[in-house]
Amino acid sequence: MQPSTPSPSELGLKNLAKHINGLKKKIKKYEDEFEENFGYRPSHSDKMSNRDIKRLCTELNKLRKEHKMLKEDPIGALLAFGNNRQVNVADTGSPVNNNNSHEKSRATSMEEMVMEVEKKLNEKRIKYNRPDNMEELSYEQLVDEKTAVQKALLHIESTFGRPVSKEDRAVVRPLYDRYRTLKRLLIRAGASKNKDSVSELATILEHETMDFTSSSLPGNPVDVDRRASEPDMSHRGILDCIDPADQLPTDSDSQHSSSEGSRGAGESLHALPQEELLAQQRATREEKKRLRRALKELEAQFEARAGRRMQREDRGPQVTTVYESYKQAKAKLRLIDALIAKKA
Repeated sequence: MQPSTPSPSELGLKNLAKHINGLKKKIKKYEDEFEENFGYRPSHSDKMSNRDIKRLCTELNKLRKEHKMLKEDPIGALLAFGNNRQVNVADTGSPVNNNNSHEKSRATSMEEMVMEVEKKLNEKRIKYNRPDNMEELSYEQLVDEKTAVQKALLHIESTFGRPVSKEDRAVVRPLYDRYRTLKRLLIRAGASKNKDSVSELATILEHETMDFTSSSLPGNPVDVDRRASEPDMSHRGILDCIDPADQLPTDSDSQHSSSEGSRGAGESLHALPQEELLAQQRATREEKKRLRRALKELEAQFEARAGRRMQREDRGPQVTTVYESYKQAKAKLRLIDALIAKKA
């Protein structure tokens, strides 16, 4: 007597269970590696911050729902999922998941969202009388438009993750291109505004000593303008539990010590001749670049370990020290630029 052929629902349950177990093993492996690196189990937020794990968790929840429905109502489940998740034991022993079809449907849904986002952006432009041509935007309109496009991109990324495949990148490329163009125009407009504001600087008397500290620099509009072109470091940090082996390179340490010394020298910057100011400008600009690279390196180390970007609360004493040096270098460079422009 030959054994009875399993029904489609039984095959579906078996294959779904196998697929679910595979996903659970991958997530468990990530949790174990995370605990080994950081000393504690990853929270739900940690998992959702990792694009790959977020995708696995979403797929796991979806498969669990299918498994439950197939178990409780086999006929209804087969009708509901038969077109999207065929059972093909002969080929793979697991539910067939056509990657090309998945990518196309994902790109289609992303394209729909991008179209909706672009429609809303256009409505905002009409509402606030912003021209569609970016070259015609005023500085304030550039700031508003950049903020609106940035929020739209963040909304898309929170739904689909960062575009990785060729299809995804093609769908969102116009929005990213517009965002990059807006940033360039803001930098150009900020530089122009900075030149105009030089004439409004308070008189720097040669016999008076300036108190060069970061707290004494006013929070004027020029600072706000510069932030449009500088990396947003304020929300980034690094876990205190980074291994000693992951310290900054030696040259970065020397850069930090040199920036400490430059703060004291800043008090007499106003008395320097034009040639020495230009030399100080070059040195400070290089120092600022090196410190920025050091911050980027720390950020990359953290992201490689935690699977997410650094947040303010993650910041430890090491990155705080480097970040303060970076701010000091920025402030010193602004002062030197103003002095050079005034003496020109």
